[in-house]
Amino acid sequence: MKYSVFYPTPISEIQDIRGGNIDVCVTREDGKEFTFVFVTPENLRNLMLAENAEYIDFRFKFIVVKELSEKIIEGALSEIMSEEYFCNFYGADIQEQ
Repeated sequence: MKYSVFYPTPISEIQDIRGGNIDVCVTREDGKEFTFVFVTPENLRNLMLAENAEYIDFRFKFIVVKELSEKIIEGALSEIMSEEYFCNFYGADIQEQ
């Protein structure tokens, strides 16, 4: 299924592509919209340190990537969008919020 990708915050504005996170919005050709959250391992580590947490809450459905780049993110999206289960599991359906 075809889809379009929108970055509410352009990747070029992310100061630390190896230690940050980004929301990515996807609209499928059938009109269904999703928001995915991509994070780096370093970002998860920093979140845990800031919250003095021993684990990341399992309800957060982060997609972990080496760094925040369009190539890596869109490669992951290609796989996610090919399976309805993954779209629904990782993506927050914008229309249901």
